[in-house]
Amino acid sequence: MAQHQRNRVLNAIGPAIIELGYTATTVEILRERAGISRRTFYDHFTDKEDAVVAFYDAATERLIEAIDDSIDNPRLQPLSRVGAATRALLELAAEDPITSRVWLMAPGRASERLGERRRLTLDALGTRLEALLLAAGHPSTGPLGLSMSIGGACEIVRSQLVQGREDDLMSCGPAVVYALLVIHTGHAVANKARLTGSGSSRSGASR
Repeated sequence: MAQHQRNRVLNAIGPAIIELGYTATTVEILRERAGISRRTFYDHFTDKEDAVVAFYDAATERLIEAIDDSIDNPRLQPLSRVGAATRALLELAAEDPITSRVWLMAPGRASERLGERRRLTLDALGTRLEALLLAAGHPSTGPLGLSMSIGGACEIVRSQLVQGREDDLMSCGPAVVYALLVIHTGHAVANKARLTGSGSSRSGASR
């Protein structure tokens, strides 16, 4: 029962933030949409921010699990695994566009905890991308470059969702792959991965 009540709050968060924005979404709005009392809300969360962080963490856990499953395939070349991870991201976004859209929104100054969570998430995704780049013989351009790559890819997906194009999300896969790779590998390798889902080793690649 308690978990069900908690889940009802978490399920109310995405639609509320999409409709009203983070700042205008209040505890009162969340508990009314979840159909629970104010006391029950505070049995599960200390405040609105705590609830939204729990929502964000749950979405992040699903994303990281899907990406890790997609890249854990020794039959794929390293840069092809970038394509596999991209497909996993887009499939999740298409399956639950509201949660994905909220997850992709930059928290800005609205919440320090959310900002920190987002930084940690980008770092975790960057670590995975860097490992695949190194395995393919393409050292990354460093933390800033990794952050730019991940951020650019996320923005492509967010833009599609904002436009209500979740049914056509898979078509932006090549653009996401290119955004993830081009800073680190150069145009030729990134373009090949974009077009074919595979990349060459660093030898023979132009930067």
